[in-house]
Amino acid sequence: MTAPIAATGRIVTRYSANALLVHCAEESPADVMHAIDKSIPAVQESHCGETAVLVRFNPAQTDWNQLRETLAHLPAVDARSTNDLMTLRVRYDGEDLAAVASSSGMSIDEVITRHTATTFRVAFDGFSPGFAYLLGLPPELHLPRRQTPRTRIPAGSLAIAAHYCAVYPSASPGGWHLLGTCNAELFNPHRNPPALLRPGTYVRFEAAR
Repeated sequence: MTAPIAATGRIVTRYSANALLVHCAEESPADVMHAIDKSIPAVQESHCGETAVLVRFNPAQTDWNQLRETLAHLPAVDARSTNDLMTLRVRYDGEDLAAVASSSGMSIDEVITRHTATTFRVAFDGFSPGFAYLLGLPPELHLPRRQTPRTRIPAGSLAIAAHYCAVYPSASPGGWHLLGTCNAELFNPHRNPPALLRPGTYVRFEAAR
């Protein structure tokens, strides 16, 4: 096995015959992914996680070891230069809102105030199309997932679990705590890009009056 290459805390390893995995250490994977998409035409596609970026390439057209060197030393691009702040309006009417307030030692109004005062950032998309995992949740709102998941959470549900915040783009099972409802269309396969919240996007929530 070839040893990984490290640069500025980044490690790049072989993932498969046509993929490399970029471990981002202290860097934002979203920023690294933006740099890859912007600067390396040989990359066919890239996928962002919370701590790494998966890079797929055509081995018949690209030398993987040379690409590995390039990925290890490529300067990250701050995604704030390509992603404006997005504000989503929310009705704080979630059925878990009172329980979240009680568990956090706050009133419902305090939970709403803390949540709307926070600037979140999309770390990565996963679970279902358009489901964005948002980082930045205040520590006082960090709660474990529900012991008993719901079999169906409605589309547009604003929810929190662990250190994440998210809005469900479609109805699905889930074990997160429901804070409210958002009417934004988070995923549309006919839109380019289909997902409204892309990795690196900054998000604020505004309480609907």
